[in-house]
Amino acid sequence: MENLSVSVEMQKFLLQLNEKMKDINDELICQFNIDGEGAFTLDMSAAGGKVTAGAPEAPEVEVDMSLKTLEKLLSGKLHPMIAYSSRKIKLRGDMQKAMKLAGVLG
Repeated sequence: MENLSVSVEMQKFLLQLNEKMKDINDELICQFNIDGEGAFTLDMSAAGGKVTAGAPEAPEVEVDMSLKTLEKLLSGKLHPMIAYSSRKIKLRGDMQKAMKLAGVLG
C-alpha cells in the first residue's frame, strides 16, 4: 500500500487486515477511525474483501480505536469482545454486522 499520509506502522496493519480477509465471504462495509491515522474502509462486499485508506460513502458500521488497540487485536493479544466491553473500541451502526468484525480482528 502506497499512501504517504498513512504511517508505516498503519500500512503494516492494513496489509495484515487484507491478509486476514482473504477467506471472508460476509457482506459488510465498515469504517475504522484510528486515532492519529484517520479513517479507513474495510469492504467485505466482494470475495476476499479489502481495506483501504479513506472513509466509505455509507458505512454500515463505524469503529473507533487507537493504533495500539488495533495492534493488540491483530496480534491476538486482545480479544475483540474484551476490547469492546472495556471501551477500547467504540462501535456505531448495525451491531449484528459489527459482530462479523470479530472474525477479522480476532
